[in-house]
Amino acid sequence: MKKLSKYLFLGIFSLALLSCGKKDEPKKPQNPTTGQEEPKKPENPQQGQQGQQGQEGQEKPQEEKPVITPLDFVSEFAVNKAGDGFVENHSIPKTSDLESKKCLVGFFTWDEAASNENKPVVAGVLGAKELFAEGKPLAKDWFLPNQSQWQSIFPYYKGAKIDFKRITYLDENVAEEAQIGLDESTKAIYSSDYDAVEEPEASNKFVVYAHRFKNTDWSSAWRYSWDEAKKSVKVECVALKGKSETIATIKTAEFFTKNKAVTRYFPCYGQIYNRANGNTDINLSGEKGYYWCQTSNFGIDVRAYVVLVNDKEAELNDEECHYGFPVRPFKKKI
Repeated sequence: MKKLSKYLFLGIFSLALLSCGKKDEPKKPQNPTTGQEEPKKPENPQQGQQGQQGQEGQEKPQEEKPVITPLDFVSEFAVNKAGDGFVENHSIPKTSDLESKKCLVGFFTWDEAASNENKPVVAGVLGAKELFAEGKPLAKDWFLPNQSQWQSIFPYYKGAKIDFKRITYLDENVAEEAQIGLDESTKAIYSSDYDAVEEPEASNKFVVYAHRFKNTDWSSAWRYSWDEAKKSVKVECVALKGKSETIATIKTAEFFTKNKAVTRYFPCYGQIYNRANGNTDINLSGEKGYYWCQTSNFGIDVRAYVVLVNDKEAELNDEECHYGFPVRPFKKKI
């Protein structure tokens, strides 16, 4: 009996030591139905949700893409003499000889192969269409625009006309065919309004304004003016998609300055007669400017369409393919 009491005493003493060395822990709440421990809740009921949203990340507002205008497709400068890049400014060469080091801009026949089909090829003469053949330096990102694509910039002379000398002008709802860039789905007959305004500060007295491609995604305001200092036609364009502007509300220089218009200059580089036979004499420099289109006139390789600019007008016309004219390609993608 004494032996049993001894063992009981030792057992009770051991339990007392264990209970003294162990800290009291708060009891975890249990679900009265299941008897299992309930998950710990956040002190702030919204804290868990906010933390979860922070981890997953909220959708960032998408930045609005700049609205593209037809003028955005046009190269800022003309193709250089080597046909592998662009000149760096709009300066008109102070020389009448294409071979001079002072002349950096290129003068190309329309299509060297086509215009000289029955004649020997003259060394060093390049055709505008050849510049964009597969494998050429410019072919990756640029193309030679056709007539409809150029008409998205300048109207055809048989339709509306950019006339810097005309006093009575307003032409409304002019039907003009055009294509924007390479997207053939944009080729259509568009409605446009043109008007001229006498502006004392203008180099040539009158400035032509236009609301082109009305009631379409390409609706845009245009300003055509002559820059005497640069001997160039200056073209400015502002996208009007979703705006309620009219020809009456856009025909001020301030409108284009305020809306940060896209701007391109078209210098009067002149021309080279019979460039196909190797002639290098530049004529009409500072007086007239010509830029090739890809489209031949009447479907024959004798005459092709060109952009013509000078201090009196800006339009699409046609010229003989043997001439040497500069090239202003369009971007394939923007």
